[in-house]
Amino acid sequence: MVNHYKVLNVSEDASPRVIRAAYVAAARRSHPDYFTGASADRREAAEQKMREINQAWSVLGDEHRRSRHDLGLAQGASGSEARRSRPAASPRPPAGPRLSTRADRRASLNQDSFDPRPVAPRLAAVAGHQDGRGLRMLPVGFIALGVFTMFTGAILRQTAVITVAVILFVVAAILFVAVPFVVMARSKEKL
Repeated sequence: MVNHYKVLNVSEDASPRVIRAAYVAAARRSHPDYFTGASADRREAAEQKMREINQAWSVLGDEHRRSRHDLGLAQGASGSEARRSRPAASPRPPAGPRLSTRADRRASLNQDSFDPRPVAPRLAAVAGHQDGRGLRMLPVGFIALGVFTMFTGAILRQTAVITVAVILFVVAAILFVAVPFVVMARSKEKL
């Protein structure tokens, strides 16, 4: 019987957070993409190890499957054999709360404070910065101001106001082209 706790190198009473961290670390170490230049045997070994790690995560990452696995370990049989050997009238092991809605699943993911920064700190820093938001919204503001000015000029029948609206539209068009370049230049500076 495969002991998934040993595959991920965690104790049987490990918390879901510890199990997830162990899974991520093991997946990073054993991912076959890191062995592209290695021999075929080494690559096949890495693929087999990754399959074992993924299987361990699929069992230990789900509370219901983990409880069945724990029951199988306690009985000395695999989870499927334990399920077959159990009488039909016996209750299922406690599975914990089921996440029924997308919001519940998202909230449970947010509780797990997995930090992706060690994987790619430079990219995470660029993706997370918000100082370019106002600059990115500038063309939209000019269009909104142009629309308002255009309606005002049409209602008042003032050609000078309509001319200002057209100028605002031209400035907005120029900004729609120029602002992405400025934002990209700023993000390269942050790297």
